Amino acid sequence: MSKQILADLIKEKLGIADLSVEEQEKILLRLEEQILRRATLDILESLPAGEKAELEAIISASDDETIVRFLREKLGVNLDEVMTKTANEHLADLTNSD
Repeated sequence: MSKQILADLIKEKLGIADLSVEEQEKILLRLEEQILRRATLDILESLPAGEKAELEAIISASDDETIVRFLREKLGVNLDEVMTKTANEHLADLTNSD
């Protein structure tokens, strides 16, 4: 999921399009970090121990493209699907927590 698609999803779900650009950027940055952290934890929790250790080593030593390739090729994880699912769940949690 591209950052722009994620930003658009957040703006739509939370209705922040009318806020100033600065306020939108603060919200988007915070939520993007939360969603990425949540997606990463979901992926790590679903992995067997050996693959978890391998992924952690790759994360600490590699660029994003290598990480995505590892997830897709070795583990069959579609990061776009995971990010979309996680973003929708996280935003639903936020909007339903009133």
